[in-house]
Amino acid sequence: MNPDRKLRNYQNNLSFGVNEENIRIINEVVLDNYIAGVTEAEAGSRSTIEFYKVQAILARTFALAHINKHVTEGFSLCDQVHCQAYFGKPRDQNVYRAIEVTKGKVVVDENLNLIVAAFHSNSGGQTANSEDVWGSKTTYLRSIPDTFSMKMPNARWERRMLADDWLSYLKLKHNFPTDDNVGKAAALNFTQESRKIYLECNNSKVALKNIRADLQLKSTFFSISRLSGDSIIFKGRGYGHGLGMCQEGAMRMSKMGYSYMDILNFYFKNIQLMDLDKLSFFKDE
Repeated sequence: MNPDRKLRNYQNNLSFGVNEENIRIINEVVLDNYIAGVTEAEAGSRSTIEFYKVQAILARTFALAHINKHVTEGFSLCDQVHCQAYFGKPRDQNVYRAIEVTKGKVVVDENLNLIVAAFHSNSGGQTANSEDVWGSKTTYLRSIPDTFSMKMPNARWERRMLADDWLSYLKLKHNFPTDDNVGKAAALNFTQESRKIYLECNNSKVALKNIRADLQLKSTFFSISRLSGDSIIFKGRGYGHGLGMCQEGAMRMSKMGYSYMDILNFYFKNIQLMDLDKLSFFKDE
């Protein structure tokens, strides 16, 4: 009755039902109204219209590629980051202008398949390859240098931890040889000038994405060094999985005068923009 969140306005239709002990609310919404809501939720308010265009195209591509993600539960997409953040009707009118300019446009690969329209907060200066994060290789999610991200808020981070806790974690959770002097040295002095996939020592290796998940780190792009005393410090770069578009880098590009197509072609390789109607025609052919 008294929700602890900001007031939300939803467009089109709402239906209410009971799911076990919860109220289930479904917003039956026109696609572009949904895309408008996602665009502001994911891009933030008061962004440039060019950045809104990029975010809208990616949001539309993602939504259509995952339209049946929750079909067994009786709806298409949820409003959480599991699908895409969606808070209802946006406040910034520039969002609607961006939606109108990019109406019907989606991103496809060389086989005219909708891409996995991945994006993250900050790349830390280098994006990641899809196979290094998700295990499957794509032609469009390739690692690139990204200087546009480097002077942005989430470009760097730090985390301190007791050295003994770090070594115990590696030993108990991943069977990393921290009892061995070589293994211990590898764990306490780890450097990434460019993105790596594993923390390695001889025949032992731990996936950095698992360390990130276990320790709730901002990214896998970190180096480790010992502080004076009994602590270590993680010096990290970026925020998120590192795949596809870096949002903060794209924001900077848009403010520097790059177009939405410039931004898409910078962060995604071997892609093309296509109208949904034309895509259906080519697929039918």
